[in-house]
Amino acid sequence: LARLVLNFGPSVTAYRKGEQVTDPNIFRDMFKISESGVVSVGTKLDRDIVDFLIYPVVVQDVAATPVQEGTGTLFIRILEYNDQAPQFEFAFYNLSILEERVTSSFLGSIIAFDEDDKIASYQLISNPGELFTISNSGGLRVNNRIDYETQHNVTLIAQAFDDGKPQLSNRTTVFINIININDNTPIFQKGDNEVYQVDLRENTRRTD
Repeated sequence: LARLVLNFGPSVTAYRKGEQVTDPNIFRDMFKISESGVVSVGTKLDRDIVDFLIYPVVVQDVAATPVQEGTGTLFIRILEYNDQAPQFEFAFYNLSILEERVTSSFLGSIIAFDEDDKIASYQLISNPGELFTISNSGGLRVNNRIDYETQHNVTLIAQAFDDGKPQLSNRTTVFINIININDNTPIFQKGDNEVYQVDLRENTRRTD
């Protein structure tokens, strides 16, 4: 009866982002193969260092005389596991806006970045009065009337999501100061249709 024994060949070919690694044999022990052909992880996997490996495989029938040998190739692609959440440029943002800005007026942008993945979307998870909206690129715009007499400031909580697997997210706080403008015209106490009348004697003295 045949008794097959499998081993990896002497050299490994490794790639990172499509470019061949200069010294691929440092990854020789990243995977192991048993005599029966079971492949297992030998060291910690890091896709940022290597993401594709080619192992030559040697199979021998050690029960044969002489020993019979064959060769093959094992291709291993290391898939990403998202272990880094998005990060905002700042832990919090301070912005200001004039009251009574028209709907869709641009307020500013809050930007998140991710070492491994793209930023998929932004959301406002706390948005009192639905005063603002946020786009998928992080742009904040006016959504409802902003009235200084109603509130002097607004605090938003924004969340950014990446497109990794599993999807991760992070939050930041946006403090918005509402600036008062002169939007109230003077009025007379008696009203527009009332008449003020004063009677004076001709010898009334001047007063300062």
